[in-house]
Amino acid sequence: MKANGFAQSSELNYLQNRAIIFSIGAANVDNRSPLIYNSRVPQFSLRYRKYRENLHFNQWSINNFWTKRFTTSEFNVKSFQIGLEYSYGAKVLRLGNAAALYLGGTAGLEYFSSDATPNKANLFRTQRKHYSILTGGFAEMQFFLFDNWICYLHLPIGVFQFFVDTHEVDNPTIPERQRNQGGFNVDLKYNVGIEFGVGYRF
Repeated sequence: MKANGFAQSSELNYLQNRAIIFSIGAANVDNRSPLIYNSRVPQFSLRYRKYRENLHFNQWSINNFWTKRFTTSEFNVKSFQIGLEYSYGAKVLRLGNAAALYLGGTAGLEYFSSDATPNKANLFRTQRKHYSILTGGFAEMQFFLFDNWICYLHLPIGVFQFFVDTHEVDNPTIPERQRNQGGFNVDLKYNVGIEFGVGYRF
């Protein structure tokens, strides 16, 4: 017999539950390109989640697959971003058949690129690529809906970001090897955000 939300019989509570979830939100992040003035970027995620004994879950996500085109007074800019993330969450509180609170951690990979084409004669095309390893945590309040549907409020908090930046300027007046620059860095404060998601359990 199923009640609203997770299966309630003692036998079904120990089965693995799976879910496909789509979420959308926003986060404040460090600007990856000096041409992008707005540090609030959209967050889109498609998640595959596997519950174990309804006490914890493992999850894989494709995050932030988007492209953005915009124009400044000096450049036409095209940017692209995509990420892959693994998450583990544990249930710390359940409110009857209505909701449950999860806390967990994440680790993932992210790629970002921007290509700025000048619209003035005295400027040069600039390309930037950003490769990063992200770790962090989250709190998630999950609400059980009718039949097999769930929704959640997800609060991600980034802790560490290990990244490599490459920067290339097509300036013919400087030696070619000096046109490409790059470096490795560690950022201890990556982002905080909020996401809303809807998912289907099966």
